[in-house]
Amino acid sequence: MADLPLILILSDDNAQVGLLTRVVSRQYQVKQIATPETLNQWLEKADSVEELTNVHPEMLVADTELLAVSVHNLCQQLRCHPNTSETDLVVIGDDAGELESDALNSGAIAYLPKPLDERLVHARLMVVRNFRDRLAILNSMSHTDSLTMVGNRRRFDESFDAEWKWASRHNLWLGVLLIDADYFKRFNDEYGHLEGDRCLVTIAKALKSSTKRAHDLLARYGGEEFVAIVPAANPDGIKVVAERMRKVVCDLAIPHRRSDIADVVTVSIGGACCRPRKDQNRRDLLLAADEALYDVKHGGRNNSSIRSVGEE
Repeated sequence: MADLPLILILSDDNAQVGLLTRVVSRQYQVKQIATPETLNQWLEKADSVEELTNVHPEMLVADTELLAVSVHNLCQQLRCHPNTSETDLVVIGDDAGELESDALNSGAIAYLPKPLDERLVHARLMVVRNFRDRLAILNSMSHTDSLTMVGNRRRFDESFDAEWKWASRHNLWLGVLLIDADYFKRFNDEYGHLEGDRCLVTIAKALKSSTKRAHDLLARYGGEEFVAIVPAANPDGIKVVAERMRKVVCDLAIPHRRSDIADVVTVSIGGACCRPRKDQNRRDLLLAADEALYDVKHGGRNNSSIRSVGEE
């Protein structure tokens, strides 16, 4: 069950929830939310509903009778929340063509008319599931680095933008790390580009294993450089992550005869964190991380340095 995707059902009608559960129980975990207040509480502050924190529901099925906002506004709320930015909205409402067209035009992906018909519900939800699966394949291809199979620059840019907005809205810390393989041009010259590619793949796997939380993201930034987004990380927390990454790469013990600092491949890491404000630009955080990386590379490499931005 733990590996199945999650569906949230906003409904206080137990018969309705029972029918939906029967239809999707083989493909999904089902969680009922009986009041709009619970849904709004989670969307506004995920930590206040502990059991739903750090989950990413694939679908929200919502009865319009319980919505505290319009379908359009609910779609906007979902898109702005990191846990639900990719959640599909399915609306349950009265059997009226005008209501269905309004819901679909407002951003819902499907409409289920009352009273619910089990065969129709199954057919429409399976269409949504199949469409989502195909879209996920295309989305993964366009957001994944083809060599290392971690996120690419596009994935980083989109995630960084979303996490910045979320941290700014809730006055949370946000951290970024720039990770650069030391003397990598020399490694390519010594061992060849094919071996260099294998080295990058191995480094990427090791770094990814160090990003342990749901919202942590590792991406290839370009060449031999990687970038990590570490939400809710203050200076001490992001330093712990940086040192864990540095050590896990060093422990790979990949031979590097032409390194000036070790006989194995190492990385230098520059990081920065802040609590984003509306008058700040997220690029300033990247610039600070880049300056921290510069300090490390000119101070001996195989180390990490973290800067705090905008804190008095």
